Amino acid sequence: MGDAAWASVLIHGATASGPSVFDLRHRAPGGGTLSTQKALARAGIDTFAPSLLGYGRSTRFDNGLNDPGNPSLRPYLPDGSCPHPEGCDRSHLPIFPLDQQGTLLLNNPLDGQRRSHSSKYRCARTDTFVRDVRQVIDGAIARAKPTDGKVTLLGYSLGGQTVARTLSAANPVLPDSAAVIAKVNRAAFQSSFFGTPTEEVTPPTGFTSFPLRLSTEAGSNTSWDMPPGRDAACTGHIIPGSQRRLWKQLMEEDRLGSTWGGAAPAHPTGL
Repeated sequence: MGDAAWASVLIHGATASGPSVFDLRHRAPGGGTLSTQKALARAGIDTFAPSLLGYGRSTRFDNGLNDPGNPSLRPYLPDGSCPHPEGCDRSHLPIFPLDQQGTLLLNNPLDGQRRSHSSKYRCARTDTFVRDVRQVIDGAIARAKPTDGKVTLLGYSLGGQTVARTLSAANPVLPDSAAVIAKVNRAAFQSSFFGTPTEEVTPPTGFTSFPLRLSTEAGSNTSWDMPPGRDAACTGHIIPGSQRRLWKQLMEEDRLGSTWGGAAPAHPTGL
């Protein structure tokens, strides 16, 4: 690796780590694999697909993402009270569902009893991920030495928000945005997730109050679905076996979460 004509930094979304998304080890129809990184490598492009903080093999925190007591608890009552001794939670987005302890973890590993959170700190929000992306941009340029000295950013799903925030000209949390933008020659967005702010904002009432969200294989498979009616018009968009291959790679990336009763991987809540 080095002295490449082009370099690209590939940013994953909310539910899967970078290597699993962009280097899917599944055979494509007619031969080859579905790996985006391998396809780009054959075109002479060096690629970098990090797992942002809290994903895959990145830092996880013993009292954070490695604690099965930190997924969501049952909701507060409408009057704002909490009748449960272990506590209650609130969530502002459906992608952060409530009571994952009760729906996914009561048999394994919580042994039939919900547990209070060891932390309520949301370890990763948009600017946390932007910090990671900035570091990867510098590393990619240093290692690949692209001809123009810049990288292309690709944001997949919720990674589109992270890329947009990375390219925001005014970021009061992370200074020197102009210097970062100067290192990017273009940006691409794939299946981007819209409707969430690209800036850090004061948490509204009812903001997500738990640090950890879990995924299941069924939930992962559902995320591949098209809107109603589209499947009939666009048949074959899911290659047989590819969903299972993705899940197996996610399980490999999250060794601890994969032991939690079929609930893996574990991700930070944020936004």
